[in-house]
Amino acid sequence: QPVCPERCDCQHPQHLLCTNRGLRAVPKTSSLPSPQDVLTYSLGGNFITNITAFDFHRLGQLRRLDLQYNQIRSLHPKTFEKLSRLEELYLGNNLLQALVPGTLAPLRKLRILYANGNEIGR
Repeated sequence: QPVCPERCDCQHPQHLLCTNRGLRAVPKTSSLPSPQDVLTYSLGGNFITNITAFDFHRLGQLRRLDLQYNQIRSLHPKTFEKLSRLEELYLGNNLLQALVPGTLAPLRKLRILYANGNEIGR
């Protein structure tokens, strides 16, 4: 029986909704029946502090990723390695101080990037 990641809403297989759920880490997506179907992943308004290299590596079809309003201090340089189809990335209002050069390089289709409200360049 496929299960939705803990504290998330998977009523629509293309949209993974985990906003405002008190999360401290990105939920594991290994239990999803077909992670390649997920186009939108919403993780805004949580307490996530860092993003690992593998948090999104099974979501190769992802188009929109919302990580706004968390407490993210670091993004692993390989975080977006498998997200070549991502079009929208929302990183606003976190605690990011810098991005390792090349972190965004795999995002060849990226059209929208919000990174306002961070510590970058302060």
